[in-house]
Amino acid sequence: MVFDNADILSPSELEAFFPPGQGGNIVITSCNSNMRCLTLPENSLEVMEMEESDAVTLLLKAGCLDPSRVDLQTEALKIVKELFCLPLAIDQAGAYIASGATNIGGYLLKYSKHRKTLLSKTESTGASKYKRSVYGTWELSYEEVQQRAQSDDPHSSGAANSALFLLELFPFFHHEGITEDIFAYAAVQCQETPGSELPLASSVLDCRLLFLNDAGTWDNFMFREGIQILISFCLIKQGLSNCEYNMHPLVH
Repeated sequence: MVFDNADILSPSELEAFFPPGQGGNIVITSCNSNMRCLTLPENSLEVMEMEESDAVTLLLKAGCLDPSRVDLQTEALKIVKELFCLPLAIDQAGAYIASGATNIGGYLLKYSKHRKTLLSKTESTGASKYKRSVYGTWELSYEEVQQRAQSDDPHSSGAANSALFLLELFPFFHHEGITEDIFAYAAVQCQETPGSELPLASSVLDCRLLFLNDAGTWDNFMFREGIQILISFCLIKQGLSNCEYNMHPLVH
């Protein structure tokens, strides 16, 4: 049994569909990293970005181009680096090239001017035959978080709204190494500095994320609730430390 793209249900909700007994095998593919709790650690695999050599091979295959030509490999390498070796983006770039809309040497020029359009094209399916665009795939996750933000459950709604706010805020930072210290410092400064001295900051920052506890230190509860939602949908990733976060450059 295969549960493909099991992104929206929680692990407990998905587990309700498991058949009883010990026979057979179950495969789950999901952007929700929490699904790992349904299996043993050795049976869970995180699919990372492709290696550059594999990405070049995929681009040339999707573009119906000769993989033996060195000049095409050189041009393909430039494209996969620009797309950060994201398989879906590479596959759809190849499909766009195969359509005759551009050649491989002209793709990056078109991409630099029309990035949003090219990453949103649903008709560009290459070797994978996947029917959603790069942006369309992430849009599904964003829409699910939006739905949770409208929940009647105050906690669920608050966590989802925190996630949406952070998703809007994170692109103002570099896509790697966004630390909680930034928000902890802002929380203290927001309370200690008169609003007139920081008119822009005080109007943009959500006070629910900058709440101080009785000890005068930052209470990161709502911040972490939003973070966990974004991580579960792979809109951000945990960094090297427990209090550091990264965004994929194309999401960013």
